[in-house]
This record gives sequence, C-alpha cells and structure tokens, in this order.
Amino acid sequence: MSRDFGDFQTPPALVHAILALLQQQGWKWTRVLEPTCGQGNFIAGLLNQPSPPHEIHGIEIQPHYVSSARALAQNFSSGNVTIHQANIFNLHMSRYLSWQTKGPLLVIGNPPWVTNTELGTLGSTNLPQKTNLKHLPGLEALTGSANFDIAEYIWLKLIKELTHEQPTIALLCKTSVARKYFSLPSHQIYRSAMLLLEE
Repeated sequence: MSRDFGDFQTPPALVHAILALLQQQGWKWTRVLEPTCGQGNFIAGLLNQPSPPHEIHGIEIQPHYVSSARALAQNFSSGNVTIHQANIFNLHMSRYLSWQTKGPLLVIGNPPWVTNTELGTLGSTNLPQKTNLKHLPGLEALTGSANFDIAEYIWLKLIKELTHEQPTIALLCKTSVARKYFSLPSHQIYRSAMLLLEE
C-alpha cells in the first residue's frame, strides 16, 4: 500500500456489500466508470453480477495495478472492459472516454483518502494541477481552507466533466467530503448513492 497514492484496495466483501446496496435501489446501468480502479476489485464484482454492465472503463495510474486489473477482467467472458493506464488529474473525462454503449452511467469506486497537503508533505508528484479548486477569496485560498481531500477533488472533477451524462455517482468517501458535496448548488447535484465511512 502506497501512502503517496492514498492507496487502499477495497476488499471484495465490501465491494459485494456496496453492489448489493445499489441493487436494492433497483437501478440499472449499461455503462460503468471506475476513475481509480486499482487492482480491479470493483470491476470483478460488477462482472460477477447476474446482469453485468455492457461496458466498463477503469482508470489507474500505477502500472502493476493496471496489469492486475486487465488480467482479472480477462477471467470473465461477459462485459466489455477497458483499463486505461493514465493519471485522472490529466484527463477530461468526457473527452477522453470513448463509449461504444449508450445508456445510464454509473461511476463507482474508492478514490484516494489523502489530502493535497499530506501529499505535499510526502513530496508526492501525484497531485492535481494547482488551482483554487473551490474559488475561494484570496486570504482563504492562502490558508488551510484551501486544503482539500483528493477524493473531494475527484468528486468535483467528475461532476463538472460528466455533467451532460447525469451519472449516478457511488463513491466511498469520508463524511467530511460528503458534507462538502451536499453543500453544492442543487443544480450541480445528480442522483448519487453516497456510501459514507466515518473519519
């Protein structure tokens, strides 16, 4: 596990519980995006469903996890799975992804649980481009108010770049990140299944 990447691979049992919770809602998706897919546990869980999605895209920066996820996906005859080795911070989701399937989109996964300040302390280069993410005024932008969870950055990036898709977003995140998400203007909040874990 690498702290530099906020690396925590979601255990298969937790993946199963999350997918079961989503199934209880009666929602169906033909397409799935996992923006930080790691070794592919969510992808395996999705492919194990009685009616797996028609198309799955996973994005992962670490080469050894990309190899693991691709090998895992090959164990299943169902589903059209593409694992991209890429840095999510350098991509525009709607421009980068090329879907062969139409229909409802689910964004699922477990983005890094680490703040930009922690990564800076570690000397990490795995950071988004320096921007005033929340459009804070000058003084606040220079103080701790400008610190943010990488998961929060990914949430806002997905919301902004997938607006036209109106996706269902089901990401594991800290309660503090969820509160910030729900403080957004209502027109920016789409149908979401927020799976909260206490800090």
